[in-house]
Amino acid sequence: MGIYTTKPSQLPDGAFWYVVPGKAPTICEKRDGEDFVRFTNGSRQNWVREGECFHGPIPVPGSTN
Repeated sequence: MGIYTTKPSQLPDGAFWYVVPGKAPTICEKRDGEDFVRFTNGSRQNWVREGECFHGPIPVPGSTN
């Protein structure tokens, strides 16, 4: 499911796939109270271009114990 928004601040908390047409999806994280998403390479982003979207939030895996 894609979440289409012009602002990452409108996302619920959690991890998301950030999808940019023509590129491999990347994982990012939206934390409570922040108006940007964090990427695994340490960068932050508070904007979204037309045609790009977030898929998620990605479910947390169940316990394996």
